[in-house]
Amino acid sequence: MLKNRLSSILMLVLLATAIDGVVLPRIARADCADEIKAIQSGIAASAEKRDLDAIMAPYLPGAKLFVFDMYPPQAYLGWEAFRNDWKNFIDALKGPISYKLGHLTASCDDDFGYTHMLQYIRGTKQDGKPFELNLRETDVYRKIDGKWRIVHVHASVPVDLKTDQGDFLTQWK
Repeated sequence: MLKNRLSSILMLVLLATAIDGVVLPRIARADCADEIKAIQSGIAASAEKRDLDAIMAPYLPGAKLFVFDMYPPQAYLGWEAFRNDWKNFIDALKGPISYKLGHLTASCDDDFGYTHMLQYIRGTKQDGKPFELNLRETDVYRKIDGKWRIVHVHASVPVDLKTDQGDFLTQWK
């Protein structure tokens, strides 16, 4: 009886070892998480410099980039459409832009990763009025030809269900 149990346990261990990496998820790696965090920090720094080319560098070129934004049309299909969204954002503000990241978290394996964070954006609108926005964002990354590319973005603000209004200055709790 004990021999049968040991044989069964050994078979299960061998089976688990054989399917590891095929069925079981890969282990998240800290080094690639640091890489994609650095990409996010670079986007924020580039936004403060109003450097549109540097902002767009990590995004997947072509038509397959998909972005859910919080402003109409709420979804952008492709790199060019999202670049135009960024350009409109930068052009809507004059003077310095403050673009800070909070609670930036990243996870990844060899081929796939994601970040989620809060973004605290401050500036001055073209009409001189202050601009303040706190938003939530999740980005999905794929490693393509050895380079991390953002393939999907989802930006949002919480909605107060009592008023049906977005909370554009929400704080992390």
